[in-house]
Amino acid sequence: SVPDFRRLSQKYGGRALVQANTYSALSHNAGDAYPMEKMMMDCYDNPQFIHELIGAFHAPLLATMKRALENGVEMIYCSTFYESISSGWSPALYRDFFLPRIRQQVDLAHQYGALYHHYDDGKVREILPMLKEVGVDLISTVCPPPSGDCTLAEARRAAGKKLCLNGGID
Repeated sequence: SVPDFRRLSQKYGGRALVQANTYSALSHNAGDAYPMEKMMMDCYDNPQFIHELIGAFHAPLLATMKRALENGVEMIYCSTFYESISSGWSPALYRDFFLPRIRQQVDLAHQYGALYHHYDDGKVREILPMLKEVGVDLISTVCPPPSGDCTLAEARRAAGKKLCLNGGID
């Protein structure tokens, strides 16, 4: 059962921003069901299988998001740390396997007038322009080196002014 998030917001005088937390199709889903190292290799050896595997977990994620949005959620927070460039994905694989699904999630959130909050706690420099391209509203956490790969100032230059940045603390 999905709570009535509108009522929850009203409980706080309409001043609360109600956020639903989710995991991406890969994080704690396909990434736990299939070995990550094999998945990365199969992106080259058997890409259709990997698209289908991730897709099998992506459809229920979209359905969960939709139920939450229909019940008044104002922001979708999606944890995507398994997809992080820090995990070993190349920007090209990220664009092919993950970005279209992130775009679907962003589009769904925006259809309901909600915001989309993307979580990646690693290296984000190369994906910031991609996240901007698909309309992500907020990214957490922009980690400075050594755990991340850019400062907030560098992230701002890469992301532009419409993508809200959260982080900057090692």
